[in-house]
Amino acid sequence: MSRRLLLGADLGGTWLRLCLADDSGRFLRRVRVGAVPWPQAPARIAALLKRWNNPKLSWLLLGGKGLRGRREQKALRRALRGLADRIVVISDLELSHRAAFRGGTGVLLIAGTGSSALGRDRKGRWRYAGGWGPLLGDEGSAFWIGKEALKDSRLSRSWPAELPLRLARHPNPVRATAALARRVLKLAERGDPAAAALRRRAAKALAALAGEAAAGLPSPAPLALHGGLFSDRALRKQTLSLLRGFRVQVPAVTAEQAAALAGLGQKRYNQHP
Repeated sequence: MSRRLLLGADLGGTWLRLCLADDSGRFLRRVRVGAVPWPQAPARIAALLKRWNNPKLSWLLLGGKGLRGRREQKALRRALRGLADRIVVISDLELSHRAAFRGGTGVLLIAGTGSSALGRDRKGRWRYAGGWGPLLGDEGSAFWIGKEALKDSRLSRSWPAELPLRLARHPNPVRATAALARRVLKLAERGDPAAAALRRRAAKALAALAGEAAAGLPSPAPLALHGGLFSDRALRKQTLSLLRGFRVQVPAVTAEQAAALAGLGQKRYNQHP
């Protein structure tokens, strides 16, 4: 009897991550490539599967940025048709939450290219905070730090005067601006007062998102941190210092691994066709 192959996909603002697993729960392959807008995801995934000799998939779960609405999820599910026997599309927030809490209660706080938080109570109800994208929100995110830094006259001396215009003309201005956050956080680490003040503002904004998503949860609420921005130890520490009434836990698997393993218990992930 041939084994079933399960594919998990995590489509964020910066990276598309795939994980291929079998029905024993063993991870076979993983890959990370640059992110694309979700309408382009089917072509990118198909190209990556071709490198793996087009494995016959029983299951494909994709969690993606910008896929909170049912209309977008249905459209992408239709576009992915043919890549697997069973296809599920959910938001990247929900996927990361499932990876962190295995369907249980808790608050997921995301700080990457964008920012958001998602809480789930004991009755299975979801509570979103943030996640409105670069035009309407993303406070505390890498993009937000980059954008605020470009407007700070004290920090502007740290890069070429033409940098704001160069970023505005970039093919992916959000991602390019978010990349500036790494430089700002390094300046903060070296003691630059303007960068340090911006880091504190980011931590405060992220803590506010977690607090909003935790409304209705008993204290201490389980909390998981997700996103590349939390690799900065100072920002992580400052954010956690503002979060009282939370209990931090580390996810056992990555989002793409959780998406693949979800195929071992499909009933929990059923969607309307």
